[in-house]
Amino acid sequence: MTVSPLFQRMPTLGLVLGLVCLAMCSVYGFFFPALFFEGYLTAFVFWIGVPLGCLALLLIQYLTGGRWGLAITRLLEAGIMTLPLCAVLFLPILAGMSYLFPWTHPLSGDIGNLVQQKKAYLNLPFYLVRYVLYFLILGVLARWLRKLSLRRDEPKSSSLETMKQWSGPSLIVFVLLMNFACIDWVMSLNPEWYSSMFVVEFVAEQGVVAMAWSILILRYLAHFELLEGFLTVKIVHDLGNLLLGFTCFWTYVTFMEYIIIWTGNLPHDVVWFSDRSSTGWEFFAVFLVFVHFVFPLGCLILTTVSRNLVRLARVAALMIVAHFAQVVWWIEPAFSKDFHVAWTSMVLIVAVGAIWFAEYARNLAAAPLVLGELRAKPEGVPA
Repeated sequence: MTVSPLFQRMPTLGLVLGLVCLAMCSVYGFFFPALFFEGYLTAFVFWIGVPLGCLALLLIQYLTGGRWGLAITRLLEAGIMTLPLCAVLFLPILAGMSYLFPWTHPLSGDIGNLVQQKKAYLNLPFYLVRYVLYFLILGVLARWLRKLSLRRDEPKSSSLETMKQWSGPSLIVFVLLMNFACIDWVMSLNPEWYSSMFVVEFVAEQGVVAMAWSILILRYLAHFELLEGFLTVKIVHDLGNLLLGFTCFWTYVTFMEYIIIWTGNLPHDVVWFSDRSSTGWEFFAVFLVFVHFVFPLGCLILTTVSRNLVRLARVAALMIVAHFAQVVWWIEPAFSKDFHVAWTSMVLIVAVGAIWFAEYARNLAAAPLVLGELRAKPEGVPA
């Protein structure tokens, strides 16, 4: 069973739309490069969270098992197969590093001294090496998992056992890579600041957005592809509970990071939150807490929501909005102490997203949507 004809047309439509929007923003960026690169970084961090989260979820599913994973395996694989494209989409950030990262310029005072102490890490050649390593390792891992997955339906295939065996070490490598990637893409916007908890928040956010994205796509495909026989109420409930779990985990690590840093009251640590406590940002923080935790929690604890795919998809759509708010909270205060969201962020999210979704749809249409294991043993009440 493959995806609907609309998904088969999306590679062309998405690529055209994305390139047109990107070209329009590039013309603006020629005259106002700082605003362009600020918006582009926001758009990139927004979309890279989906394939990275898909990779983490796929590895977790192979480790733990569960029929919930069988329902979204192909959706997760389509996500991780976009990582080579993400490597290409990162190139404009490399071109605009001087507009984005203060450590690329000489700095004076205490901040300059702190950055100088980190110069062995924060330098352009090593940054480029890390960029290549991130996407090379993740891209190879994604292609390997996809190759083994396509063999699962073959008689006497041992690919599933191989993936189970290597998912644990792969997950450790993934987290280690994210530890450095979150520094390079977000934390080094404030080069004097550092938090060992931020990587946990970074990965937790990826889990939230990848699960929300998979639920949204599953809702669309369940309607057009007649998956009722395979997509049971139990599977939908499991997906809803996982979205709730990732949301609560994100809340916990984010709050703990705030408590540890704020109570420590070290000047170069609290700068992250002091920048986000200035005019306007304090209200945005309240909005972020509400949209990313309070409202989703109130909905997802209700079985009438978590067991109904249509209602669950509505909450998942809200979590995509919450992901955007989280990325804005990470990036935009580094460029302005007063609250603002660069309008280029909105347009470039559409541009980068259209190109990314074109590749996602192409990979989704390239393999059967339902795994043989789920076709062979349908169980439970259809959703």
